[in-house]
Amino acid sequence: MELPHFNNAQFTFMISSRNNPLFAKQIYLSDHGLYINLSDQTDCSFAEERTNYLYIIGLCIDSHAELDREEIPSFLISQCKGELTTALSLASRFAGSFVILFSIGGQLFIANDASGSIPVYYSDAKTICVSSSDQMVSTECNYKISQYAVQIRQSQDLLQPLPNDITLYENVRILLPNHYLKLLSSDIKRYAPLHFYDKSSKKNSDQNKILEKQINQIDNIIKEYARYNHLICPLTGGRDSRLVFAFLKRHLHNLECFTFFHKGFTQSSGDIYIPQVICDTYKIKHHLVDDLIATDSYFQSITEIIGTYHSRYTINLAYTYTSTFNGVALVNSSILDQVGKSLLGNSLPLFFARSSYFTAKQHNFSSACKRETSNYIDSVKAEELFPAIYDLFAIENRLGRWASQGNMIYSAAGIVNLNIFNCREIIESWMQIPRRKRKKYFIHNYFFNAIAPDLLQFPFNPDDKTSWIKDYAPLFLIGTYAKYLAAKLRFRIKKV
Repeated sequence: MELPHFNNAQFTFMISSRNNPLFAKQIYLSDHGLYINLSDQTDCSFAEERTNYLYIIGLCIDSHAELDREEIPSFLISQCKGELTTALSLASRFAGSFVILFSIGGQLFIANDASGSIPVYYSDAKTICVSSSDQMVSTECNYKISQYAVQIRQSQDLLQPLPNDITLYENVRILLPNHYLKLLSSDIKRYAPLHFYDKSSKKNSDQNKILEKQINQIDNIIKEYARYNHLICPLTGGRDSRLVFAFLKRHLHNLECFTFFHKGFTQSSGDIYIPQVICDTYKIKHHLVDDLIATDSYFQSITEIIGTYHSRYTINLAYTYTSTFNGVALVNSSILDQVGKSLLGNSLPLFFARSSYFTAKQHNFSSACKRETSNYIDSVKAEELFPAIYDLFAIENRLGRWASQGNMIYSAAGIVNLNIFNCREIIESWMQIPRRKRKKYFIHNYFFNAIAPDLLQFPFNPDDKTSWIKDYAPLFLIGTYAKYLAAKLRFRIKKV
């Protein structure tokens, strides 16, 4: 198999004062003396009006199906009337995996998509540098590895992300979802979720109508994704992947599915036999994919793009995927998992939303992680958004850090990884539905009953013997801490 190469990387960019020869494409911003450097496989579109302009990096589509992809930049710049907040509000209808660079009133701003699927790392010092890789920023600016971050990183499995907005490098931070960056001063400002500023919107929302409207939106997203990519659906025995399958099946006549055959699985495992039964029932091709181990040269090629301290397990998955489905776009279900069923917050009262709880959920065993988590919680409280803390942590620290970290690895491997729910209108609407309903699969059940009730005949997660714990918030809380303490003990023993 061909090794990953820098210019085959997806969604990979850097904005700096230098025309970087690593990148195949460059766009010069003469008014700021900066270059947008893009890998060969990374798309970029542009529009301007008078002295204002914007660039969209990546794949950005309209969930309302009123604008073609190439019309979106002109729509944004013409309708925002020179107001950044208006432009960001208008962008809430867009889906995909993208970053938007705005030049408004002589200032430069950058914002990412609803879940931060393309990581945006930036220098918080005087040097202007922004990239989809923290290593690229550190290399460009000659920044050192942060021993503070290394301490945190070494207190967890590398599958887990760093907390809050810190990175592995000094003077490099990540832009969390729901925020924008003012490039010329490295200032960060939150601009979402907007509906929490309007206290009446949550009370007056009709939850069934919210989801009914979204069926058309999600259908539009899938049809647009399919215009630009050949899509494949990962399928397990769980609800999330099956709901993605239900939506994809409505529109993709050549739909194929796959399941990773992980260590410990057997042919009778629910995650193995249920996907095969479903695909057999609907005469859809199903691939059972054995885990492969990435070669040393493959691993090195990936880390040359994204740096060190990354999970070999995730790189092995990328290697396995590209060995089987090279050039096929993956459709993930992480937003449905994190927000759609309130995986993180369950139905816990706000009283338990403390740094100790979120540190446990990050599976990190350092006091520094707890301190960073506490800083994040304090920032949410300062913005009077604490009632949304469980969802915000899921979006900004699970999706915006854990999921985007995996996306960065997949992008370096040349994999397009998309989410059919990655639209701010959809995500913020789900946040209006009480967590106690979401954790009982209110969203899942509504969509299944509306578009694919026949898929409910197959069992969900038959091998999961502890799912009942999630039904009771006190047991869920106790289980979280018990699991964390047991993992911490195993980790300490292993380190000795």
